[in-house]
Amino acid sequence: MKKIFLISLLLLLVPQVAFAQNSDIVIFHGITCPHCSSTLENIEDLGLNDILEIDYLEVYENRANAVLFNEAIDSCGIPINQAGVPMLYYNNKCYFGDIQVMDVLYELTDQTGIENGFSDNSVITDSIKTEEPRSNGLLPLIASVGAILLLVAGGYLSFQKK
Repeated sequence: MKKIFLISLLLLLVPQVAFAQNSDIVIFHGITCPHCSSTLENIEDLGLNDILEIDYLEVYENRANAVLFNEAIDSCGIPINQAGVPMLYYNNKCYFGDIQVMDVLYELTDQTGIENGFSDNSVITDSIKTEEPRSNGLLPLIASVGAILLLVAGGYLSFQKK
């Protein structure tokens, strides 16, 4: 039992980005994040889901997704206090904020060779709806720390029973 506990703890602490997703493009977002809402709305309005395969991972209410978010920013070398959503993860790189996410998506649509009707990047950036900035980078950290504490507490209790 002790070995299982230690292996589980190590797996939680070692950053690995192992997305079992359907695409190489992942957008992390928060359910109450206004920048995320406007980004997701822009993606839908511009029909980018029809051109690109994008996976969407909500991180405020889904702990597993929050852990994946933390692994992604770790793999990009981004400190937790400088990370936030919306975040696009593509080719082992992290792109933050509605403008940067939309810029990267635009470039990806251009690379696909699909006729998408965009003559230049201004079509994307001019149509982006923006909101006031909001800090939201602590929630994934809190969720990860909580998961680790639960695992440690469970292991401790199982050792006490012996």
